[in-house]
Amino acid sequence: MRANDWAVACIVLLASAFVGYVELHTTEPSVTVAFIVAFALLAGVAKRRLCWLSGLVIGGAVPAAYAFAALAHVRPREFPQPDGLLTNISVGAFTVIVGVVAAACGATIARIGAKPAA
Repeated sequence: MRANDWAVACIVLLASAFVGYVELHTTEPSVTVAFIVAFALLAGVAKRRLCWLSGLVIGGAVPAAYAFAALAHVRPREFPQPDGLLTNISVGAFTVIVGVVAAACGATIARIGAKPAA
């Protein structure tokens, strides 16, 4: 891996930690989704080749935050309602899908911008 790859990987991990923190400390889900879209889009622009992986990491920050909160006995401000396994699976799947799609859109934007003019 090159230095650029390591820098993008560190930024993606920091962004996913921030998304998890926001998810645990806010009651509005649209704030979390907006951060997921923004960070995944920027990660897709920064690294087109691994956009799917950065989308998975950033989108997977939400279920990982709830798992961390359960292990560390940290109470989130608000749990997804109705509380249950199916709700947790659907919230995790939704955020991962949003992250991957936003990262793919970012990679597409970078690819369009990188084409030479004819």
